[in-house]
Amino acid sequence: MYALPEQTLEEALTDVRIACGLKPAHISHYQLTLEPGTVFHARPPPLPDEDAAFAILRDCQQLLAAEGFEQYEVSAYARPPRAAATI
Repeated sequence: MYALPEQTLEEALTDVRIACGLKPAHISHYQLTLEPGTVFHARPPPLPDEDAAFAILRDCQQLLAAEGFEQYEVSAYARPPRAAATI
């Protein structure tokens, strides 16, 4: 998950590096959203702004690609041949 309260780009990249280091076949990479009716929605924490969230997404996508992951859904990445099997 990215665009967490007060998360920096480097912190988000570190999270993805750690996940990749575990050698999974699949990684889900979702942006935090504040859903209506939740405590976070009623009292939102300080989240990265839209530009910062986009930079996190872009750079994390580049890192995932460099680690051999292919994006096959909006927030889903897998290593071949698993990526091809999920399409």
